[in-house]
Amino acid sequence: MKRRAVVWGALVLAAATCAGAWAAEPQGDFSLLLGEKALSGDWKEPSLGIDLSRQPEVGVSFSWSGRGWPVALAADLLASRDTSTAMGVKLEGSTVELDLGVRKYWQRGNARPFVGGGVAVVRGEIKASAFGFSASSDDTGVGGWLDAGVLWRLGSRIDLGFEGRYSQARIRPESSGPTSDVEAGGWHLGLVVGYAWGK
Repeated sequence: MKRRAVVWGALVLAAATCAGAWAAEPQGDFSLLLGEKALSGDWKEPSLGIDLSRQPEVGVSFSWSGRGWPVALAADLLASRDTSTAMGVKLEGSTVELDLGVRKYWQRGNARPFVGGGVAVVRGEIKASAFGFSASSDDTGVGGWLDAGVLWRLGSRIDLGFEGRYSQARIRPESSGPTSDVEAGGWHLGLVVGYAWGK
């Protein structure tokens, strides 16, 4: 219940502030992210040959504000996935991450460095399949995120750059046992291709 309250509170706050931004000369960025997510050791077991800790990742990132605002609202959605085989069993690990918060941009000639942070809602899942049978275990946790990067403007609207991000959210999938938490956040590094409007 507490997790749901945090998520709904963040969404309501973002919607209310976004409405104000659209009424005050809106400007923003939409970006595609392509990179890798490095999870903790909770996602690997070397003795069994299991390693789901480095997952290819894709995502979308939104930032928007009213003209003259000191920071922009941020809403990012990222998904990662990888597979590993151990003792004839195929294992698949995946995460889906919704990051809500704020992001600050600076203009330095043709470059725009930025930093951001806020609330992270992360869902982690592990699936196992063998001989036509499958089972899965998942959970959702609430934590935080921070990111930093730089974009370079190509032409009048297109941006190209890179970003690094760290997120944290503990989950408790059924397969981890009744008292064992798993870290579903991690380190993210990737390329960014974006489109800016109103600026």
